[in-house]
Amino acid sequence: MPTITVPSGIRIGYEVVGEGDPLLLIPGTGQGGKLWSLQVPAYSPRYTCILLDNRGVGASDVPDEGYNMRQMAEDAAAVLRALGIDRAHVSGQSMGSAIAQELAINEPALVGSLQLHSTWDQPYTHLVRQLRLRQELARRQLWDLFAMNSVLSMFTPEFANQHPDLLVERERLLYATPPDSRGLVGHYEADINHHSRGRLSHISAPTLVTYGTRDTAALPAYNEAVIQQIPGAEVYVFEGAGHLTFSEFPELFNSITLDFLASHPL
Repeated sequence: MPTITVPSGIRIGYEVVGEGDPLLLIPGTGQGGKLWSLQVPAYSPRYTCILLDNRGVGASDVPDEGYNMRQMAEDAAAVLRALGIDRAHVSGQSMGSAIAQELAINEPALVGSLQLHSTWDQPYTHLVRQLRLRQELARRQLWDLFAMNSVLSMFTPEFANQHPDLLVERERLLYATPPDSRGLVGHYEADINHHSRGRLSHISAPTLVTYGTRDTAALPAYNEAVIQQIPGAEVYVFEGAGHLTFSEFPELFNSITLDFLASHPL
């Protein structure tokens, strides 16, 4: 995977797939561009997908510091500029959505449209306590317990009961190779400290927010708080879905997001 050295001096890994207007895909906590594997086949015939590995994961460097949403948004902006892209569609999931918020707030000229999937706007106590637990499991490198806890939090109980083999496969795919604990601890610290409340009104890009009604991490109320603060924000609610709407309902997710992209050309 190619890398780009950003102004802070670290290397950020990325992959480019497809043709058409640029679409930056920013993954969630501890994940790299592979997170979007169910979306790229649908997106790439119409869009040039830039699959980002945030600092601390995948092909990117694992620095000891710099894990906050503003810095990771600057990393993303640097990758776009290095690729000669001055305006792109931007889509982020979970931590990626928080990074995308900062990118849209601080680099509005770069963001032609914005998608925030399973998002939030401030350090809610219930969310912070969940994240602190997983952060400590990562800090102690208890990867088997970390994988079990993480995957259970991603899907609804109903989905887990109906697809037990998928949960095992998801654990294998996401955590078969343990990540660098420093990067993962840093990601959780960024999650815990994310606070965009009061600044989201500065977002001028057309925005779509999606969430699942059964998400126990980024609760529906957190997403609604974001929606209320972004002028003209559109919303799609996945009834019965958990935190990974794009994985539980990939065909519907792809259809909704492609319609949004088509409605807001660069």
